[in-house]
Amino acid sequence: MLLIAQPLESEEMRVQEHIKLSTLAATMALPWLGKDVLIPLTSSVLIDVDHYMWHAVTFRTPSLRAAVKYFGQADPPQRKEARLLHHPLVLGILLLIALRTRSRFLMLILAGLIFH
Repeated sequence: MLLIAQPLESEEMRVQEHIKLSTLAATMALPWLGKDVLIPLTSSVLIDVDHYMWHAVTFRTPSLRAAVKYFGQADPPQRKEARLLHHPLVLGILLLIALRTRSRFLMLILAGLIFH
């Protein structure tokens, strides 16, 4: 089974590739995390909601279909503004909150986001 469908020089992954790799990682972590494996799995895929939010605001449409079409084109524009949840500052703040509160839940979310 081929997990990465794009050439190595490509910086972007498609949603299907995120899901495949995240599912593989979740399967490997299952013995240690049990049912909690769904938390990092979900967060590693849903981190891309920032792309949808950017599209909805920029193009003034809540259409998920339009966003999927926009980002699914052969070479979609790569904008920093569309990657808010990917920013190291956001991840760092989440890490600080997770450590301060000693929250396993937040740490599992962060693990999924970092894996992404």
